[in-house]
Amino acid sequence: MNFKKINKLKKGDKIAILSPSFAAPGKWPHVYELCLSRLKNIFELEPVEYPSTKKLVLQRKKDRMTLSLLLKILRSML
Repeated sequence: MNFKKINKLKKGDKIAILSPSFAAPGKWPHVYELCLSRLKNIFELEPVEYPSTKKLVLQRKKDRMTLSLLLKILRSML
């Protein structure tokens, strides 16, 4: 397997926040908010939330298709 080396995160970098299999932030919002706060305040990163991150059920076909595409992109980077 060939792995692609990615750059280290820097202060101010945007990072994607998504829940591909289970919307844990919808079930435990207090834990999710704590994590977002730490990403912002301690690591000085800019979290960008995917719309379905907090949805307990993917309600639209479009969301599922977009998520599928994102997963394919992520897999191709590994």
